[in-house]
Amino acid sequence: MKRIAALPIALAMAAPVVVTTAGPAVAAGPDCPTGTTAVDYRSVNDHLAAKVCYKGSVDKVFWQDIYADGISAYAKVYYYAPGSSQTSVYVSPYDSDGANNGWNSAQLNVDESKALIIYACSYDADGGSGTFNYGCGTGTPVDRSDR
Repeated sequence: MKRIAALPIALAMAAPVVVTTAGPAVAAGPDCPTGTTAVDYRSVNDHLAAKVCYKGSVDKVFWQDIYADGISAYAKVYYYAPGSSQTSVYVSPYDSDGANNGWNSAQLNVDESKALIIYACSYDADGGSGTFNYGCGTGTPVDRSDR
């Protein structure tokens, strides 16, 4: 009896363990441009629709529409002085030339003392009877220590 009882325990201990962590996925959609880091994604319905990457050394944001669904992608960047309640926002132009047609980019030129939170967003500018904003991803604070 002891051997039978020990067998299921031994099998359970041999089973693989999967560990997950919170935060944006880093391997979805096209690779980020060289030297950049994926910072946010936006899902619409059942698929990833937008991806945003950031290159801290030059303070540049990149965004791309990554799914052919007629919905455009854009980047939204909040910047603020740490400890301040005043927030400014930069909203990029829409990537509306179709999915996977290359990266769009913008130089932020934000003072190094400001903290950044970057979002990937989706927007339908020609959605039949009007426009529809699908909103943004969860947003990611970015490290600006290399500036």
